[in-house]
Amino acid sequence: MVAKKLTFEYHAKKRVLNGIDLEVGEGVNIIIGPNASGKSTILKCLAGILKTKNSVFFEGKEIGKCKNLYHKLSYLPQQILTNAALNVFEIMLLGKIGQLSWRISEENLMFVEAVMDEFNIRHLALKKINEISGGQLQEVFIAQALMKIPKYLLIDEPTNNLDLKNQLEIMEKIKGYIKKNRARALIVLHDLNLAIRYADTLYLVKDGNVLAFGKPESVVSVSMLREVYGINAKIIKDDDGIPYIMPKASCKTFTA
Repeated sequence: MVAKKLTFEYHAKKRVLNGIDLEVGEGVNIIIGPNASGKSTILKCLAGILKTKNSVFFEGKEIGKCKNLYHKLSYLPQQILTNAALNVFEIMLLGKIGQLSWRISEENLMFVEAVMDEFNIRHLALKKINEISGGQLQEVFIAQALMKIPKYLLIDEPTNNLDLKNQLEIMEKIKGYIKKNRARALIVLHDLNLAIRYADTLYLVKDGNVLAFGKPESVVSVSMLREVYGINAKIIKDDDGIPYIMPKASCKTFTA
């Protein structure tokens, strides 16, 4: 999946993307950048939610001409409407909607149970989705996005509403899924330390432009943090050699 010279305007005089080039390469690709940079718009364009022309290509074809797109791609937006009167098990089944018939097979039922066990949400199976917490809801919809075993996974802020432990667990599950299934992911993250830790390729976006891309250590630097995010910080490595950002005393935050 590739974006070539992708430009997008929501209405006249409000251009959001300025002819960007981006490829959803192997492994986990993560987009970072300040608020209102166009990160979510990129995902929506690549998912076909926002219509483009001759700018987004899926497996060599212009996205508007791909009939099998949604058999291979799962998209999870940042905000999920949850007014449906369904329980968690039914929501999970909907993840396989293209493969379901009037009678649900034993194989599909067992697969739902296996995915729920992997995400530790089987105890929520009979709860209505308006009866569970925001963090639990986030886990349910991420699990649902994997139900059809997509080759491409587009997720906007998968760690929303999750505590630190569950943020790490969700990112580990996504990373594990990508590796196991030789799939590709494009993820928007605000947490820079999570992005550095889990990205195979990092894209830095600001004002609708891709400022840099590559390995996390080549994209995230002290000067970039100062120039793009307006913060003073240092970058150190933990005991496993993974870089992380340590804001200086004058900094209040290091996320966008």
